[in-house]
Amino acid sequence: MKTNRTVTKTIDTQLGPVSFELVRSRRRTIAIQIKRDGSVAVRAPYYCTETDIIRFIGVRAGWILKHSTNSSKRHKSEEKSFTDGELHWYMGQQFPLRIITSEKNSISFSGSFFELRVSAGFSPETGRKMMDALYRKLSMAVFAGRLAALTEKFSAYSFQPAGLKVRTSKTRWGSCSANGSITLSSNLLKKRTDLIDYVIIHELCHLRHRNHGPDFYKLLGELCPDYKILRAGLK
Repeated sequence: MKTNRTVTKTIDTQLGPVSFELVRSRRRTIAIQIKRDGSVAVRAPYYCTETDIIRFIGVRAGWILKHSTNSSKRHKSEEKSFTDGELHWYMGQQFPLRIITSEKNSISFSGSFFELRVSAGFSPETGRKMMDALYRKLSMAVFAGRLAALTEKFSAYSFQPAGLKVRTSKTRWGSCSANGSITLSSNLLKKRTDLIDYVIIHELCHLRHRNHGPDFYKLLGELCPDYKILRAGLK
């Protein structure tokens, strides 16, 4: 059984070089994904020739470079400096960060503000790692609750996910493994509840349909009629 193969490539186009991650799988068509950090992924069938892939990218180079640049700029503008009063997201709302000098670094969320205790030598990079860890900790309880609520709501469909994992992914909101385990990005905790629910419903649909074919979108439309609007809200 073939597994996904991934390589990194760069090709020259009339509009400039395009660097991308090439992922080959059992899919039937070529698709381009612009990730939130501006990086590009090209997904292609195993049988697709490199010439076909280069041609496919070449005719879409303008679109790729435009959206890659915009995503990269937006990603950089969202980077935090971890200063007192800085706003951070939690479930669709922004809450202030309170910084307190301490002998030991620690971080917590009160429900109305984030509290960051910092020691000598503290840096924004340390702050980012601590915030990521806090989001992972907080998100597991929230996501587990929403997953339970949605599987109960759609009990007629008998969804039975094999498990739930949380990771600090900056390129994917969620995924569903071959054994039915759902993985969600801790960054999803920054979004509104309806957007969190949409991602979970999306992954639940993958328990029935592994790819994004017509049957998948038919089921997604049944469970989440506004999925196109919600999907746009994640960008």
